[in-house]
Amino acid sequence: MAARYIPQKFKCATAHEIEQALGTAALARIKQLGLQAQEIAETYPTIRLGHLRKLENGEQLGFRMTAALLEATGLQVEFAVTA
Repeated sequence: MAARYIPQKFKCATAHEIEQALGTAALARIKQLGLQAQEIAETYPTIRLGHLRKLENGEQLGFRMTAALLEATGLQVEFAVTA
């Protein structure tokens, strides 16, 4: 099986897909709740408007920042590893 190509140095395809899925879920929840960046920053002070704009533009924030957004919006993540 050939490796999938992701044009990001030092980031595997699986990490890219996980961050993309989490970012999409976070952005959907933020829009659903009508949250603003300053409201999220009350829970996680490092969250800024620029982070939300990056998600809207299809960019990734990385796992830790995206996880903070998910927690701030009340979403939980469940992981499964399969063989």
